[in-house]
Amino acid sequence: MLFGKHFAFSVVMAVHNTEGYVREAIESVIAQDFGFANIELILIDDASEDGSLAILEEYRNAYPNQIKLIKNARNLGVSASRNRGILEAKGTYISCLDSDDRLEKTAMTKVWKFFSKHKRETHVVSLPIWYFEGRDEAHALNYKFRTSRVIHLEKEPWMIQMHISSSFVKRNVLKKHLFDETMRYGEDAYVLAQIFLEKPFLGVISDSVYFYRSRADESSALQKAKGSKESLVELVPKVYLPLLEQALTKLGRIPEFLQATILYDRIWRMKIKSLVGREDGEELMEVFWKGMDDVLPAIEEDIILHCRFINSFQKEYLLRRKFGRLPDWKIIHLENQSMIFYSDYLVEITKRDKLKIYEKHGKIYGILRTHFPLERIKIALFLGEKELEVNFVDQEESGIWNMGVQVARDLGVECKEDYPKGLKAGDLTCKLQIDEIVRTLDVKVEV
Repeated sequence: MLFGKHFAFSVVMAVHNTEGYVREAIESVIAQDFGFANIELILIDDASEDGSLAILEEYRNAYPNQIKLIKNARNLGVSASRNRGILEAKGTYISCLDSDDRLEKTAMTKVWKFFSKHKRETHVVSLPIWYFEGRDEAHALNYKFRTSRVIHLEKEPWMIQMHISSSFVKRNVLKKHLFDETMRYGEDAYVLAQIFLEKPFLGVISDSVYFYRSRADESSALQKAKGSKESLVELVPKVYLPLLEQALTKLGRIPEFLQATILYDRIWRMKIKSLVGREDGEELMEVFWKGMDDVLPAIEEDIILHCRFINSFQKEYLLRRKFGRLPDWKIIHLENQSMIFYSDYLVEITKRDKLKIYEKHGKIYGILRTHFPLERIKIALFLGEKELEVNFVDQEESGIWNMGVQVARDLGVECKEDYPKGLKAGDLTCKLQIDEIVRTLDVKVEV
């Protein structure tokens, strides 16, 4: 697998002040069962101010045939550092492993075998991401790794890949799509989207893992970027609007996989809660929604409707923001919910719909989440055949908020009568009426 001056893989690792983590990252490359002799590890010290450089020099001296060390005279940033390594790389495939993460030991063997079988079909092969340290869970986008295969992104637009660190890319392709060194955020998504606009196929491997460190002290670059003014201000004009323009130039249209990628990134930020109470919170909310309004015209109705990462109330809000209205009549069936649009309003039906009942001040009390005004809602609660009289109590601040916008509120449903002792699930039934639409809700009893 070692071809003259070329290696099977080049691992490009930009390092800046990660002395507590970088040894683990390097060891995960050395320990690959593919054989370290077939791997080139290019370490770029980006003017670290801690003990990182000494660690890199230690490994370079121990493995002079496999490890190359590049030293930046000043801090250039991750994109410029990666570019220096990519331009030096001799491997057939390149991995941009982050210096605080690690690879599962079988990763390169699995990737090599996959590329050997599907080399002509795709330029990019990716691994599932598993968080460790601060979190112990799978990444939200791991659903696309149910089986190893090549995904046609034009046919499956929600198979999103935004992380280049968990991907392996053909060297000749990545050298044509170097990182934009002026970007501080979204550089991974930008490079991968450019590659997919040329060849919309993604290889996925289900039986190996990329371990992503979610630092317990939240000090990683990605964790710091959450809710930062720079990320909210820069991503749309520097990353997503240029990608939309490139798509129109190359294809004459905006492919659905690019729409899905942009929407996923926007709604992930839409849920940020850290802006509450910040002095610049209102300004950042305004910036965010300005960016959302800039990209929403390029995102089709069905992409919003079939997004699995937001609930029906959030979809309704985005559709109203995009069109100023809702579809006249439509029923959408998704994996875990159905959505009925009727007379310019949304009636949400999900398998999880319940009226939760519990005791409050000796009375039956429930919570109903809705976006409908009180005057359009009627609710009937039955104990056997007997209808119980109820009052609505508006919770005002409780509900679903998106970047400062309340898209649904919680209504308290209070029964005027005392509840009978021993009340259990099945004793109560609830009918909700919105205009002329009547639904029966499941009732969950906790008294």
